Amino acid sequence: MHYTHNPMKSTEKLVQVTTYSRIVGAIIVALRKDAKIEQEEMANELSLSQSAWSRVETGTTQITVAQLAQAARVLKKRPWEILRRVDVLVEQVERAGVAVEDRIDEQMSNVAIIIGAAALIGLAIAAIKAK
Repeated sequence: MHYTHNPMKSTEKLVQVTTYSRIVGAIIVALRKDAKIEQEEMANELSLSQSAWSRVETGTTQITVAQLAQAARVLKKRPWEILRRVDVLVEQVERAGVAVEDRIDEQMSNVAIIIGAAALIGLAIAAIKAK
């Protein structure tokens, strides 16, 4: 998790927040690890550098539809199967009180505990192993 450290006004409320991109990346990482595929191998299959693919997996960069389709093929899944798992994880984190946003703007980050990729990957791996 990433914690912001800014003094808050007494009227501001601290919230937990993450992004759809981070959740999509977490699900892909969990599926990749479950399939025993290395990050570098995945990047090569998608014709990306390892660092570019790493940014997709951490949600720093949004995945394109074409990349989602390619990743699904490498993972021997269909894109909808990945997105279904994303929906399930979104519901889980929202039930836990975490807001899921399209993006986190600078103003929001001043009053947010940003749920990072590592925490989401742990949840995604646990969900995949439970099935």
